Amino acid sequence: MFSLQINSTKVAQIPCGIRIFCSFSKPYLLTPQQAAEALGISKVTLNKYIKQGLECLDNKSHKKIPAYTVEIMKDPVYSILMQKTAQEKKLRNQTPKERLAEINSEIAELQLKYGKETVDEAFDGYNGDEMNDPVDYYLWQDLEKEKREIIKMSGGKKT
Repeated sequence: MFSLQINSTKVAQIPCGIRIFCSFSKPYLLTPQQAAEALGISKVTLNKYIKQGLECLDNKSHKKIPAYTVEIMKDPVYSILMQKTAQEKKLRNQTPKERLAEINSEIAELQLKYGKETVDEAFDGYNGDEMNDPVDYYLWQDLEKEKREIIKMSGGKKT
């Protein structure tokens, strides 16, 4: 195991990869408000980034963000790579039941956003090629397809 120590005070230890842990001192850890201000975004957007893979230390009472992750997020290429890596790791470690719950949650958000039960109802008469911004259309379709595949693999009924 590798441990990185900045200054002489160990304050937080977070996983930075396979069997690698980094320790940070207090000045190197930012509050969500400080990180959001440094990135020029709201705390709501920062929380979305955390959900998408922004590295943070969560000690149950509050979150702290290592300063280097803020610098990484300022570079679009590294930001995307960091999010991609976090999502791949998350998918590898998720059970089908956990993934299904996440899919259902994402579908519910889209249902609330559009006030419709299905993707076909929400985008009646449209296809992705005819839209200015087809992201939600394709996302919803992909989520429904993945949901059917998980249920089928698990031996459940097709919905």
